[in-house]
Amino acid sequence: MQCAWVVNYAFSRWAGVPIPCQCGVAWESGKGASRCPHQAVLVSAFGEADMTNRRKGGAMELDESVHAQIEALCKQGNELAAAGSFDSARDMYKSALQLLPGDHREWEAATWIYVAIGDVHFRTADYEKCLECFFNAVQCADGLGNPFIHLRLGQCCYESGSLDKSADELTRAYMGAGLDIFMEDDPKYLAFLKTRIDM
Repeated sequence: MQCAWVVNYAFSRWAGVPIPCQCGVAWESGKGASRCPHQAVLVSAFGEADMTNRRKGGAMELDESVHAQIEALCKQGNELAAAGSFDSARDMYKSALQLLPGDHREWEAATWIYVAIGDVHFRTADYEKCLECFFNAVQCADGLGNPFIHLRLGQCCYESGSLDKSADELTRAYMGAGLDIFMEDDPKYLAFLKTRIDM
């Protein structure tokens, strides 16, 4: 699953607007809405996009100009990631993260930005930095229990040799989103999980 898909879908939920997938099909909410094959996986991981404004963090709400700047930076990051310019994409996401006021962990946007940065590291096989980003994401708003976040945590633990922890995190991903969430990545992760739990 490419990070651009993840961040586009996450920000369609957060910003309150449908955003096209990299394959060109717009993601929409509601029964009977058309969806690309990637959205089906993302819906299972993140939940149905409700297209309501998600600028809030607890009782606070982001200033509209800050919201717009974050959205623009993440859009640039998505485009760079889709083009394979991962270092530049990471820089855009980091710039967006720095715009969040106060304790950024209180903002839902921080969850998705950490996911984006971490997924860039995953795509470049920097599993140590990827693990750090997803560990941060799981501590942000709506991070704990998110199947995609637990998937990446489990994959990073697998790559570092922490197999018991990997099995725990991958199980969380499987329980939250089923087999579909494993389908876009190397089959070795699912094969490993099958040695640890009955599926």
